[in-house]
Amino acid sequence: MQPERYYHLDKTYLPNPLQMGNVRLFQIGRAYCREETVIAPHVHREWIELTIVTDGEGLVFTNDVELPVKSGDIHISFPADKHMIISSKDKPLRYDYISFYPNDEQKLRKIEELMTTFRSPHDRLFSDEKIKMLVSNAIAEFCGEQDGYSQEMLVDILNQTIIYLIRDFQNKKGSYVYSGVNAAEILCYQVMHYIDTHIFALKNLTELSRFTNYNYSYLSTLFKKTTGRTMLEYYQESKLKTARCMIHEKKLKIGEISELLNYSSVYAFSKAYKKKYGISPATDRKNATD
Repeated sequence: MQPERYYHLDKTYLPNPLQMGNVRLFQIGRAYCREETVIAPHVHREWIELTIVTDGEGLVFTNDVELPVKSGDIHISFPADKHMIISSKDKPLRYDYISFYPNDEQKLRKIEELMTTFRSPHDRLFSDEKIKMLVSNAIAEFCGEQDGYSQEMLVDILNQTIIYLIRDFQNKKGSYVYSGVNAAEILCYQVMHYIDTHIFALKNLTELSRFTNYNYSYLSTLFKKTTGRTMLEYYQESKLKTARCMIHEKKLKIGEISELLNYSSVYAFSKAYKKKYGISPATDRKNATD
């Protein structure tokens, strides 16, 4: 059973996100769930998404990891996450949501640093009444009669939301400890997470040198020695995992998925997909249950 939902931007994949100052806004809205509502698994694109629980209880799944949520919780999702929500039967969920990504270089660096540190879904639950209020105000601006100040108001709200988000996770980072891993493993975890969260934007693995401030040859050798596989192998596997989720969603054409994931052609994509999963993208889509 699907929820009663009030969408203001009614598509997961918007061809033209709204530009709000230095922030791209992809989606914003409010959902009132019925008993045992299920928001089916879907892949996020190049955005950060906040799910702000305003009432009830339920489960949020991030990359198949289950997280119980309740009123007051905020969950942050990263680009390319596989996301799913199940509402409680006894206490149906109500939640606000907003999807965005900053263009401002300084804020973007801070966001990417936090994305790298808090890779585990278990680290992505927090609470912040200020963010809850700001997103609620943003939704009200979309719902209400807009005037000459609405755009300016929304730009301010988004910038404040991002600043509070950065502060919240910087405070969490102060007590965050990598246990039982060495420096090489931490660096490789960061590389893998960067690839996973930039899977739509990453064109060349040499970009990892800029992100890590390490020579690409050194980084490549260290990654192979530490993980037992090359960065290219990890990148290709991450692309195909994302592709399969999107194939099963049945929202985009196979050619569109191929293009989004930067394959040279649909043929190259289909060949890699069949080699990995033993089935063509078209057949896999046909066999996938709705």
